[in-house]
Amino acid sequence: MRGRFARLLIVSVLVSGCSTIVDPDEGRLDPPAGSDGGGGVLDAGGVDAGDEPGVDAGPPPIDGGGGECVPSCVGSTLTRCEGGRPVVEACALPCATEGVRCGEMIPSNVGAELWTTEARDVVVAGTARFDTSACTSTMSLARVVPQSAGPSVCVLQVRNLRVESGATLSVVGNLPLAILATGDVEIRGTLDASAALERPGPGGGAGGRPGAIDGSGWGPGRGGTRMGSFDDGGGGGGGLCGSGGAGGAGGDAAGGAAGPATDAQLLVPLRGGSGGGLGLGATGGGPGATGTFGLGGGGGGGVQISALGRIRVEGAILVGGGGGRAGRSVEAGNWGAGGGGGSGGGILLEAPEVAFEGSGTLGATGGGGGGSASAGTSGGDGEDGRVSLTSASGGASGGPEYGASGGDSGGGEVLAGRAGEANEARSANGGGGGGGAGCIVVRTADGTLPPGVEDGWSPGGAGGVFVAPVLVR
Repeated sequence: MRGRFARLLIVSVLVSGCSTIVDPDEGRLDPPAGSDGGGGVLDAGGVDAGDEPGVDAGPPPIDGGGGECVPSCVGSTLTRCEGGRPVVEACALPCATEGVRCGEMIPSNVGAELWTTEARDVVVAGTARFDTSACTSTMSLARVVPQSAGPSVCVLQVRNLRVESGATLSVVGNLPLAILATGDVEIRGTLDASAALERPGPGGGAGGRPGAIDGSGWGPGRGGTRMGSFDDGGGGGGGLCGSGGAGGAGGDAAGGAAGPATDAQLLVPLRGGSGGGLGLGATGGGPGATGTFGLGGGGGGGVQISALGRIRVEGAILVGGGGGRAGRSVEAGNWGAGGGGGSGGGILLEAPEVAFEGSGTLGATGGGGGGSASAGTSGGDGEDGRVSLTSASGGASGGPEYGASGGDSGGGEVLAGRAGEANEARSANGGGGGGGAGCIVVRTADGTLPPGVEDGWSPGGAGGVFVAPVLVR
């Protein structure tokens, strides 16, 4: 569903005099200097044509059966009556399902009452960090809200949000993030809610670890198996819109199963990605050692932006999955398999108009699988999904004798993660599977985007990108 829509000129009114949204040592979200902390609305009053010459008093009254003007709303056109004369207006959204009025947008996953006139403008001009686990803000309003059939979500309530060019807003924490704006949202820099290796993004599932070998989330990768004292299977990659890759076998030990693609297409409820499975290994290595296991990568975060005005992306919104950790060599003669990569997370953008300009892009690439160790040499960690808009690379093998490389992730035009490499030699270790791609959902007034706008997104094709109309009441 693609189409061309008109671009609107939006003038943002910024606010100052507020404290930061995060720890000042970690970044700031300050309004520009010199603004007064308020915002004005220009109200254009009606003009009565009266008897003044040369003034067109408008069309004659609509014949409503007795010469009366009849209010109506059809499609996206509202006709109201003033002084018995029709006044025609174009609605930004389709007409309401009940009553004669323009429709009002309903946000996905949370209530419309969370749009509030008490919200403030937020500007990110440097490097800032927002933690959804705390879900507090000294700059604007924030609260934790439950979702139906899903995890609770941290809601950040703003009037206008702007991330400046060159600036980065990093989002971390246990909960997915929903930004509700009564005005406009402009992402000129980077909004990053990605996982980093085993650390999941906000709302993403954790990767497998000793004691809990399977990943968590909606489509988790499974942990590898172990046969005897030396054969270790790699962890499976996590899945979301794309399935993960299976873990590679090591000797007689099977790799972990891949995480499946899920039914998360419209991101209702809002969710992050799924964690990859643990690559098996030995528990030794001396006091304080963590063994030779390859930890599973964390799932990318979940981010929703719902704006009553316009969303404009000139920079990047990223929810990449975490790379699986390498199988390690910390015990002589016994080495570990690679962990599965975490899947990419979810991005949901909804507004009457969503525009992508310049190099504006969206990225939900999975994380690469970890490589396994061999003959005293550790493998390489899988690449994090945030660094690539095609696919993230799997980690290198520690060597051909007992090791194997990790699988590349899903991303770009390919949704599924690749399987980790197998090594069937006796006492060998398998590579971790790559994480699958996440999901991108864009909702606009007419449920369309201009042709080709998603070129360069990750994922960027059918099954990973979904476009639909906004919800209206």
